[in-house]
Amino acid sequence: MYALAKPQSSVWARFIIDRLLKSPSKAFAIAFIYVTLPKFLAKIYQSARLKESKGLLSALLKILANALHPGKFPMFATKLVLGINVLEPFFSRVLPGQKYKRVVPFASALLASLASSLLTFPDYQHHIISKNRFYTLDMTLLLFVRATDTVLSTILAPHTPAWMYHFNDVIFFNACTSVIMFCWFYYPERLPPLYRDWITSAANMDNGLVKALNMLHHEKIRYGECSPNGEERVLVEAAEKFGMHPDVGDLSKTIPIPCALVHSNISDSCEVNALWRFARGLRFGLSLYMPLNALIFGIKLAMNPKNRSRKLMITNIIRSIQSSLRSSSFLATFIALNWYGVCLVRTRLGPRFLTPYFGISYKKFDSLYAVACGSFIAGLSSIVERKQRQKELALFCAPKALSALLPPILKPQFDLGDRETKEPVDNKAELEIEALVFSFSFAVLVAFSKQNPEKIRGIFGKGLQQVF
Repeated sequence: MYALAKPQSSVWARFIIDRLLKSPSKAFAIAFIYVTLPKFLAKIYQSARLKESKGLLSALLKILANALHPGKFPMFATKLVLGINVLEPFFSRVLPGQKYKRVVPFASALLASLASSLLTFPDYQHHIISKNRFYTLDMTLLLFVRATDTVLSTILAPHTPAWMYHFNDVIFFNACTSVIMFCWFYYPERLPPLYRDWITSAANMDNGLVKALNMLHHEKIRYGECSPNGEERVLVEAAEKFGMHPDVGDLSKTIPIPCALVHSNISDSCEVNALWRFARGLRFGLSLYMPLNALIFGIKLAMNPKNRSRKLMITNIIRSIQSSLRSSSFLATFIALNWYGVCLVRTRLGPRFLTPYFGISYKKFDSLYAVACGSFIAGLSSIVERKQRQKELALFCAPKALSALLPPILKPQFDLGDRETKEPVDNKAELEIEALVFSFSFAVLVAFSKQNPEKIRGIFGKGLQQVF
């Protein structure tokens, strides 16, 4: 009897270890690191910059304690994976296995993930929604984009021409960044504050100039006219800051905005300004990517003793430097092309072609066409990156662009401060739609990660593989 019972007990032991302990623990660990690591690094960087270590340890411990809250993302991820692992064997037995033997594993993973998501996501959604409405929506759009990409690439890949395969991610990234940058100039309330502020830091554009272009677009001010509130003087402060006469920033007197003011009085030449912006963008990129790649290098050393050999260490250091330079060059190219695209319409193509042949006035250059051109050609910068990174860049930007295009009724709006404009959170239909989109998207990704993990492009697929 014991001999017969032993295999059965072994199966149950393996089920408990693998499905109830191992993969949920992995999900918790990955989610915990995802939540805490950026906050850790930001807090340490802030402490080092201010040269103030007092209270640093307590702040770091508080970050860890907050991440352990039952309603936070790590516990949500754990319950989500646990539910999948418990429900999947049930669906495997219920589904007809003789006729549809090949699709049963995929279908059971899909149904288990869908059921687990529908059970766990609403509680997490209601916990988060009072603090940050955008957070769950951003996650939902991220999963929706990844799931859609996985399904479409699986269906269309065999029928995609070779030339299009090499450029599809560049085209996709270009479309996404065109939307994002256009909104950054003219509809900033459609972008989350932290993301908008990051773009502002990278672009290094004077806030007054962005505000002036925005007001020209929405006709709050007009060239050569005075407004009741004196808003035509929006660039006076910027002119004085750059050592120029205050009247240069008065749009009732100066028509259009001078190139020197747009260039921060560095040079009248648009080409020199583009090169200067490239250099500043490169420096900004290196300050961002060098510490990140150094951290990845350190993690590799800690996790795998083989990487500590002299030869591998030198190879990994060279790769880290190359990766930092390439990514920084991409960011610098994006910034330079954005600036030069604006100048291209304002001073090069606009006066020579758009006005004589199409009758477009110079007023329209600053209120629409210049920014549209800069937003469009900046996206071509992803050509600098390697193919794998082009995929990740496109898939990273797609949820942001999709969010910006959503009707206001389906998403939160942000003011120009650093806080969310509060909207009613009791719109039940809106929350249910979001829960359904999240659940179906996540279910598709889990099903593919279990059966065809190579179909999920980028690091997202590798993360799911690690969990399951």
